[in-house]
Amino acid sequence: MDENNSTVDGKGLDIFAVLNAITRKDVNFFRQLPEHQKKKFSPFLTYQWMFGQPMGDHVIMLNEINQYIFPLRDKPELLYHLLIVANEFAPSTRFNWVKFAKNKPKEDAVLGVIAKACGCSVREAALYRSAFADSEIIVMAHELGYQPDEIKDVTAQLKRAATD
Repeated sequence: MDENNSTVDGKGLDIFAVLNAITRKDVNFFRQLPEHQKKKFSPFLTYQWMFGQPMGDHVIMLNEINQYIFPLRDKPELLYHLLIVANEFAPSTRFNWVKFAKNKPKEDAVLGVIAKACGCSVREAALYRSAFADSEIIVMAHELGYQPDEIKDVTAQLKRAATD
């Protein structure tokens, strides 16, 4: 199997191979795929990845294609060709997979609540922190739709700050 039709596990279709073919305007890519890989092609997933590029005129084209993604789901080759046309206007052809950071430091939960409630940055929220009582911050978290475990984190952080 050549590098353009590479798969990750030998069974599925590598999204980067598809994106690379679209970028190169390879109109024969889809036709040359084995049948089991053609079945794995997801026009919707590819469409979503293409929106990950920096904003440009291709967004207008992708929005136009959006109306056809589901009605033409039984015609994946046609959708593949439409995606090639939309990519003609893309400012960049680089696609990146951002890996999940395993040991990402927790954001300051209290400042996160204040920032969301006030519509400001976390840095500005630190300046506003003294203006709010702990109970007000918990109420804000509830009103913002925070989940119980998130509210628990906020409460714990407020208690730690009170004992420091």
